[in-house]
Amino acid sequence: LLQDCSGKLSLSSRVAICGRNGCGKSTLMTLLCSELTPSENKDGAHGEVWRHHNLRLAYMKQDHLKALGPFFDTSPFVYITERFKEGYDGDLQRRLIEPEDEEEASRRKELAKQYGKYGNEVGELISRTKVGNHL
Repeated sequence: LLQDCSGKLSLSSRVAICGRNGCGKSTLMTLLCSELTPSENKDGAHGEVWRHHNLRLAYMKQDHLKALGPFFDTSPFVYITERFKEGYDGDLQRRLIEPEDEEEASRRKELAKQYGKYGNEVGELISRTKVGNHL
């Protein structure tokens, strides 16, 4: 859906992404959230998504009821506390570790063979936050 795209925003920007059905809004957001990796272009090279390390992004997925459903009878505080109980976004962690489908699983295996340490897949991903000079 997205091809040869580029864009630049300041960290203080507030942006709304609007458009017709099927024009690539969700694809763009999943790329920015690192839930989707760029595909190969005509030259065989993979696209790149660069994000500033201080970027903060808010995004409500189209299928948000899947994530929010178990928390309908609780408060927003309970939802946030449960989701971030380990100090990072547990739902995002799960989505990054568990491939969405077989195609994504095989793509990860190929990338691991090509770029992984000793050809192994990454065992676990964790987020990091920089506070002052400390991680």
